[in-house]
Amino acid sequence: MFNTIKGKILVSTFIIGTVGIAISLLFTFITNSQMEEEAIVEAKDRLFRDLEARINKKKDIGLTNVLGFASNGKIIDAIEKNDRELAFKELKKIGAFYKNNSNFKGIKAHVHTADTKSFVRSWKKEKFGDDLSFRKSLQFVRKTNKASVVLEVGNIGFMIRGISPIFNAEKNYIGSIEFLQGVGSVSRDFTKDGNRFMLLLNEHSAKISPKLERNKKIGDYYVANMKWFDLDTVEFAESVNYRKLFRDGYYLTSEFFTTFQEVKDSGGEVVGFYLLGEPLKKFQKNVDSSLSISYSFIALVIVLMTIVMIILFVIVHLNFKPLLHLIELTKELSSGNGDLTKRLNCKGYEACEDHHPEKYDEVGQVSYYINKFIDKVHDIVVSSKETARQNSEMSQELIETSSDILNRVKHQAKIVSGASETWTKMEQRLFATVINLNSLEEEINNANKNIEFAKKDIYNMMKRLASNSESEEVLASKLSALKNEAKDSEEILTAIATIADETNLLAINAAVEAAHAGDKGRGFSVVADEVQKLSERTQNDLVRINKNISTIVEGINASSEEITKDSREMKNLIEVSHRTEENMDRTVGAMRKVTTVAQNSSTITTDVKNNAEEMMNQIHSIHKISKENVMGVDEMQRIFEELQKSTNGLESLLGNFKTKEVEED
Repeated sequence: MFNTIKGKILVSTFIIGTVGIAISLLFTFITNSQMEEEAIVEAKDRLFRDLEARINKKKDIGLTNVLGFASNGKIIDAIEKNDRELAFKELKKIGAFYKNNSNFKGIKAHVHTADTKSFVRSWKKEKFGDDLSFRKSLQFVRKTNKASVVLEVGNIGFMIRGISPIFNAEKNYIGSIEFLQGVGSVSRDFTKDGNRFMLLLNEHSAKISPKLERNKKIGDYYVANMKWFDLDTVEFAESVNYRKLFRDGYYLTSEFFTTFQEVKDSGGEVVGFYLLGEPLKKFQKNVDSSLSISYSFIALVIVLMTIVMIILFVIVHLNFKPLLHLIELTKELSSGNGDLTKRLNCKGYEACEDHHPEKYDEVGQVSYYINKFIDKVHDIVVSSKETARQNSEMSQELIETSSDILNRVKHQAKIVSGASETWTKMEQRLFATVINLNSLEEEINNANKNIEFAKKDIYNMMKRLASNSESEEVLASKLSALKNEAKDSEEILTAIATIADETNLLAINAAVEAAHAGDKGRGFSVVADEVQKLSERTQNDLVRINKNISTIVEGINASSEEITKDSREMKNLIEVSHRTEENMDRTVGAMRKVTTVAQNSSTITTDVKNNAEEMMNQIHSIHKISKENVMGVDEMQRIFEELQKSTNGLESLLGNFKTKEVEED
């Protein structure tokens, strides 16, 4: 169904209708929510209006009555005469009258003096004289000399207070009077109408009127006066969830729609709130009345959408009949082996031979153009048959040609493969030669470096030998001079020995002379002995010195001869080193030439190797290309064979189509 245009249109229509209904339902839901909100607002307004009317009525009564009380002659006389008893009796009389003839059961009256002090209370005679100047309402009346009505919490609790100034016959201000009313009558009127009303006061009010704490406490609030409200009203107040009430502005109990309104005194201070209730059935009836309009609307929308969808279904079905007929005809055309000689009939005509398709309806025009398309397909098939036959013949020729090319390419690939193997072997030998030359070049360089080091060592040795030779020659010269000096020392020692001998003789002679002299020559004899001893020691020392000098001279002579001999050998060694150095120089030159030749050979061999590698890469590339050519020719031959198969298949397939040429054959 979803594959047909009709199915798509029907599904789209159904979806649009469903979406329309869904939107209507959503709109209804939103509207219902708004209507419920409006119903809540209306219920609150009804209760607030009712409350306002009743409170205003109480205010009007209070104002009217207090004005009457202010003009009461007995009360005026009582104030002027300070007769509290007279005033009390008159107030009690007025209270009894209201109690017996109206719905006001708990009215009270309070008379004040000109200095704002209590004169008399109708409900508590014994209490009077207390200062009331703190009350703003009394200050206002005294200041303006005008009556007013206020809501105020006093000692006795919450009251609707009508206050009026009192003037005497001379129009002098002598005091004031207030008419106090509770809201019990308001609660009774609400209950009579089936509604509920209660006044609950807060902690601030309880501080002003401590008596409130004796009343029933509901939540955080106190019942204003237990006498004003019946048991049903108290139970109603206890059934309320005040947290939700203050949060939402309303609350639904099992029996009542509940709302509240704050109560402020004459100074604008919140002292509590009015709790208002309307029967839940009444509230629900108003809500249902509003919702019934919304439900009627959605029902109307659903009915209209259903009717529209049914009409669309009928229209689509009627308009698709010709298309269904066309589908049947095209199925007939596509059946069998593809008879291209058949044509579609246009609606109302045997054949679509008229060249003015605009004369037909839409289906006829489609049939006309389909016939035109079949004519073109017929011509294409006839032409394709001939082309397929020619392609088959050409494919066979291409297969034969590609087979010859494949054989030649394979032979070429074999030749290239042999050349590649030969070049691979040559490349290996060249690589080994390059390695050997590089190794030889490295060894020659090492040998050249060793020869250079040896040359430097020989040169340094020659320098040291020459230096040692010169040192030995100098030493030999010094030893020769030392030998001569030693000989001179011997001569000196000989002279000293001669002197020592002569000194010894002189000492002997002196001793002889001293002996001849006797005692006089005894001192001289001692000196002569000492001189003789010195001469003997000198001779002994000279013998040892002479012996040592002789030994030294012999050593010097021996050393001098050895040094002279070494010097001659050093000179011979230096001459040999000079010749060795010259040979090393010639060897270094030859090694440098060998190194240059080896480097040139290595470079040439490396170039040959690189050229061989490049040639080898080219041969490999040629070999790779040859393989690719073989594969390409194989692939080409395969393609030609596939082409021939495809051509044969196409020719066979085209042969299935029946054409006029086939009929003529």
